[in-house]
Amino acid sequence: MKLNKKNTLKVGGLLTVGILTLSACGGNESEATAGTGSGEMPAVTIAIPPSIHGLGPATAYQEGLFEEAGIEVSIETIQSGSEGAALIAGGDAQFALFSYDNAINSVIEGHNNVMTIPITTQDAELSSDPHAAGSIVVDANGDIESLQDLEGQRIGTSVLGGEAYLNAYQVLENEGVDVSTIEWIQVPGPQHVSSVLQGQVAAAVTPEPNLSIAMVDGSVRPIAAVSGALPNAPSFGFASDRTWAEENPEVIEVVRDVIFEVNTRLNNDPALVAESIKEYMGLDDEVAEMVKAPRFAEEPLSVEILEPIAARLVAFNQISENEMPNLEEVIFSAE
Repeated sequence: MKLNKKNTLKVGGLLTVGILTLSACGGNESEATAGTGSGEMPAVTIAIPPSIHGLGPATAYQEGLFEEAGIEVSIETIQSGSEGAALIAGGDAQFALFSYDNAINSVIEGHNNVMTIPITTQDAELSSDPHAAGSIVVDANGDIESLQDLEGQRIGTSVLGGEAYLNAYQVLENEGVDVSTIEWIQVPGPQHVSSVLQGQVAAAVTPEPNLSIAMVDGSVRPIAAVSGALPNAPSFGFASDRTWAEENPEVIEVVRDVIFEVNTRLNNDPALVAESIKEYMGLDDEVAEMVKAPRFAEEPLSVEILEPIAARLVAFNQISENEMPNLEEVIFSAE
């Protein structure tokens, strides 16, 4: 689905959000998007899901900032990371939104993807307010009162081993919960609330704006924030085909600068966040003003800021130390 300025994306019900997985190899660049050497910027396609993490690129597009910077951008709406990976592999998108946990796994699996532009980061600290950009939610009328009550229970998460899962695992462990007694169930984002209310799981790790949408009708309540479990770590970013990135560093720089400009504004203007959410996602005023946005990235990627992500993957037995790639292979550098 193409997003355009005249027909903003309208989303009904709960959104397909959560941690995106990579499932396709990096692939061939199309002739239309190859570097021309003429100084002209090629047209590019950006693949983002209808989630809060795509707000920066969507806002920049809606305001015509890419055009002002001299680059023609199309937005392709995706529902999963596999869709984005397939678009990159086929040369049909030059940027697609992925999490960094899965970006590391992508390198291990030999895919040709590389992270080019940071989009969002985790909070600077774990919020004491249970309503955050990502939270553990339970039935508002159920018996779960604390994190300790989740011992021996089932918890739903969008992707096993993804960022939301790892954040929740870390929060529970830090609070002294015996995580070994918990059964983790993979549940698609739109089904988080129904799975809790129907008793299929005792809790779900739910991101915004699904969380605020569900809170409006009072069916679920958050009992703990999870975003910020790994303070200041990068959360989501744009991946590109490595070969295309190496041939088009100037395009990456222009797109990055535009997104950083918008991200700075979003970080400092809650009213702009709410207005952008309404325009991008078609949410009403009440929900848009409730949504807790993540921190939007304003600085380039570096090996140093990826190190906590890599260390946690090893500590939580998602990747062995021997499997861990050189982190310089995960991020793009024009140098």
